[in-house]
Amino acid sequence: MKKIFAIIIMASFCFAACDHAAKDEKKMSEKEEKKDTLTEHTINPGLLVNKKDPICEMPVSAGVTDTVTYKGNVLGFCSSECKAEFVKKPEDYIAKAELKIK
Repeated sequence: MKKIFAIIIMASFCFAACDHAAKDEKKMSEKEEKKDTLTEHTINPGLLVNKKDPICEMPVSAGVTDTVTYKGNVLGFCSSECKAEFVKKPEDYIAKAELKIK
């Protein structure tokens, strides 16, 4: 009886370890998929209507970390903070930066 009980306990540990390893592999593959998805999307400054960030006037060729579509035009920003500021009063910043919005 003790042998049967010991075998059942050992089998339980075995199954638990196998299940844990499978979950770890699934998590790793999900992380790799997200990483691949994130690296696929790069922002081409040539597709933007602005050459400078309309808030801080940093050249977008130096690096675009966020974008917004405004009236069908894509504008690039150096940071999410600049984008948030633009979203508050877009017309003011469009006029200030003298952007040609269609």
